[in-house]
Amino acid sequence: MSDEHSQTGEVFGKKLGNAISQTLAKGYSKLIIIGNDCPGLTQYLLQKAVTDLEHHDWVLGPTSKGGVYLIGISAASFDKTGFETIRWQTSEVFASLQGIITKTGVSYFCLQALDDINTTKDVISVAKKTSSNNSLLSLLINFFVAGTFRYYMIDGMDNNERFLGNVKFNTPFGFTESATILTNNYSVEYGNTSNGIVNVTTRSGTNNFSGEVFNVTRPGKIIDSKSSFAALDLYGNPVKDGFQRQQLGVGFGGAIKKDKTFYYINFEQTNDIKDNLLNSSLLGVNETVRGNNYFSYTSAKIDHYWNKSIHTSVRG
Repeated sequence: MSDEHSQTGEVFGKKLGNAISQTLAKGYSKLIIIGNDCPGLTQYLLQKAVTDLEHHDWVLGPTSKGGVYLIGISAASFDKTGFETIRWQTSEVFASLQGIITKTGVSYFCLQALDDINTTKDVISVAKKTSSNNSLLSLLINFFVAGTFRYYMIDGMDNNERFLGNVKFNTPFGFTESATILTNNYSVEYGNTSNGIVNVTTRSGTNNFSGEVFNVTRPGKIIDSKSSFAALDLYGNPVKDGFQRQQLGVGFGGAIKKDKTFYYINFEQTNDIKDNLLNSSLLGVNETVRGNNYFSYTSAKIDHYWNKSIHTSVRG
């Protein structure tokens, strides 16, 4: 393993050339180098690069800007001097590598072109193109441009999970009184983002005891329209169309002390069903695996009115 801390050389080309030479000197006959700025590089493409390198001297993964996100090299075809003459970190890298390979007369294979990330604009472009991959999209947005995207609140308080950029506390359906969406031109207390804000208000009890039993269903592929583009999970694996969800719950609330203290309690069970495609040429597996996700929420809230101006809420 070679990283930027262990590499030697004054410029990028020399550092990379030295790292390759030192690794091949340890007895390896083939080597694959990847960049760290290409979120579209999947396990499937890495496996394909390994397979293709068995039949070719070089494997290249080009980027849409003329660079490369992956280089596969066989020891017999590596020319350190020629390698270092390439104008690295420019839009000419892929063309230069092709030129060197063509001159030496060895064989090479090209993987599909992917987008890499160098600027904030690139992040937004990649996020839009991978919008079917909700987890990856949230991860990119949260790390790079979170301030320009949506911000979540619950009862006027911060409700943002800082890693994937999702909500920290998932407000159950039966525990939600209302949801307010502010798109722009809002007042200063909502100034944590320059874009949309979602504020969920939770339910409270009243002087009169009341309750409800509910069931919310999403039947799945029976009514879902078909898509020509397979949805992907966080690791780039395809998942089948058709997501099923069943939500069953009960909620009730009332007064502990009339006109002063109120309570509301909600219990909710959610069942999710999703069919995932398991396809691995190395394992010889190509089948559909059904995933089931079951989770329960119990939510409660107590409101106390000290006077007309002061109101305390405890929620859990």
